[in-house]
Amino acid sequence: MSEEVEDQLLEKAIFESAVTKEQKTAVGNYLKAIAQQKANRAEELRELARRSTGGKFLASNVQSQKYLKQAQVLEKEVQRYQSVLGNF
Repeated sequence: MSEEVEDQLLEKAIFESAVTKEQKTAVGNYLKAIAQQKANRAEELRELARRSTGGKFLASNVQSQKYLKQAQVLEKEVQRYQSVLGNF
């Protein structure tokens, strides 16, 4: 099982176990905080991808593409969190 699937299952369990208003607020705050952290990290990765490392072009380009791919994955996760929060 991948880490992403495990995270989704844990979040689903937390989400479904929230019954009271206080629990739902706590879960909502938690999801918002996680989404913000992932959005911030995605922006950091995009910034790293824009920087020149001063190395060989191909190696630098490969590293930039790696950062961009990681940023895209994080941005998808942020969208998923926002979708969950919208349904909460």
